[in-house]
Amino acid sequence: MTEFRISDPPHRRGSIDVTVTRNGEAVSGVRVTLFDADGAPLTKRVSMSNLTGSLSATDTAGRLVRDGLPGGRVTVAVQTPGGAEVRRETTVMPGRTAKVTVELE
Repeated sequence: MTEFRISDPPHRRGSIDVTVTRNGEAVSGVRVTLFDADGAPLTKRVSMSNLTGSLSATDTAGRLVRDGLPGGRVTVAVQTPGGAEVRRETTVMPGRTAKVTVELE
């Protein structure tokens, strides 16, 4: 598991903006998990005793935005309502937002 701290300097952090659609329409409530280049789930340390998990869900606009990520390769895994998994890879760069769109069948 790769932990990243929100207290890291901003120049060392990036963001990811995931949008999930089906037939061009937003899909809300879809489970999204982020993995680092080694395949370990990315988790976010909010405090010394609290970790937010790597698993999140898309909002009503079909989006999930995660800030404060370390730079590097990230795999976005989307769990479809039918149970299948769709994966996309991207690179998070410090000071930038990587945009990923997943179109479900």
